[in-house]
Amino acid sequence: MARLNKDIINNFPALVRKPLRDKEFSVIMDELLETTSFIYESSLKKALKKEEVLYEEDFTAENGQKITLYCSTPIEEWDLYDIGIGILPKGYFCNLSAIFYHGLTNQVPTTIYTGIEEYREKDRPKKSVQLSDHAIFSAFAKPPRATKHIYTFPNGRIVITKKVARGNIGIKTVRSKRGLIPKGAKVAGLERSLIDAVINPHYNGGIKAVVEYFQAAAQRVDAKIVMKVYEKLRLQYPYWQALGFISELGGCSDISVALQRNYKPKNIFYVDHMAKTNWAFNKKWQVYYPRGLKDEN
Repeated sequence: MARLNKDIINNFPALVRKPLRDKEFSVIMDELLETTSFIYESSLKKALKKEEVLYEEDFTAENGQKITLYCSTPIEEWDLYDIGIGILPKGYFCNLSAIFYHGLTNQVPTTIYTGIEEYREKDRPKKSVQLSDHAIFSAFAKPPRATKHIYTFPNGRIVITKKVARGNIGIKTVRSKRGLIPKGAKVAGLERSLIDAVINPHYNGGIKAVVEYFQAAAQRVDAKIVMKVYEKLRLQYPYWQALGFISELGGCSDISVALQRNYKPKNIFYVDHMAKTNWAFNKKWQVYYPRGLKDEN
């Protein structure tokens, strides 16, 4: 009967210090199997579990998608950010997770946001598409689209968001341990984070909080990078109008000036979903916004 030797028992935990999905875990197991007398991976896995150096947990997201994660420590000890990397090894931390990483809020998030780019034929940029004011209002009068690809863990939640494939524009690698995001992980850069906050306020604490993020970033954000990232994202809707309006409210005048210089309004726009025609209207940016977002006196 095949048995584990002490060297494997002692060394195995270092191989799966952080949660891994099946694909990444199988690579480790295939290599390990060759150094043992076990014939089947399932038998080796069972032996590792018996020695309490391997833990396997199954999770089902709200949308029904299932994953299995493996780690050398019990689930109670798993770090939520490491789990996020385990679920999406090629993804990056975004939205409120990135906002916190960049020090734009003091609120420690218990929900972790990770994103991954996905190419879809319907997202291919279309030439000479002119949106009507009616079409824009119809889209923004509705609630925002919210993913149900959400996993719940004992210490919080992980929300998976899918992005249109744009070559990971504005995404950075964490070069040194800072805050909660591990070294080597990917995270939306400051400028990308602010743009994303304008696009999806509901993933970033709401539109009022978004204005506060711009205020916090006013002395650090680079308008040239904002413009570069925004242009390369090739967004369907004229989010630049909301971006300019919120930049102005947040004291990021370099951004608002650059946007006004490079773009001219062609449509009426809205700073958030659930839009209403009785919202306040800013003539300069041609945007409707919730009353109370700006001092209207």
